[in-house]
Amino acid sequence: MSNKPKIGIIGLGMVGTPLKRWFKERQGYERGKNLFLYDIDPKKGCDDEINSAEIIFISVPTPRTPDGSAGLAALSAAFEMLEGEKIVIIKSTVPPGTAENFQKNYPHHKVFFNPEFLTEKSAWEDFIKPDRRFCQGPRLCRLGE
Repeated sequence: MSNKPKIGIIGLGMVGTPLKRWFKERQGYERGKNLFLYDIDPKKGCDDEINSAEIIFISVPTPRTPDGSAGLAALSAAFEMLEGEKIVIIKSTVPPGTAENFQKNYPHHKVFFNPEFLTEKSAWEDFIKPDRRFCQGPRLCRLGE
């Protein structure tokens, strides 16, 4: 029996796809067993039961709105999908304070922010060899508590 936590990925675009690949190829995860994938685009064929996962990575688009702010509708929709208590890692590009706001709105989850710095042309290479890493989480929360 594996001690690997069950992982969910919401959004399989430029950020979610390399993340999925890393879990499958480098960590030995298997879709439907300990890796659950969801994307709103039915063409991607990823409509797994995301709530089977303990740790959820959200990598959805956050396009600019007409006023120049980040559009957080897809991120909000992803949070609304989640049931129970989850560790949620936001991979999407969001403005400062977003993780804290989602933590306040969803106190039963442990919300972290860990953005990716990828270019479309070399997303996989950028993912496996990042030139920088950044992670932010709840002040009173450590992963695993």
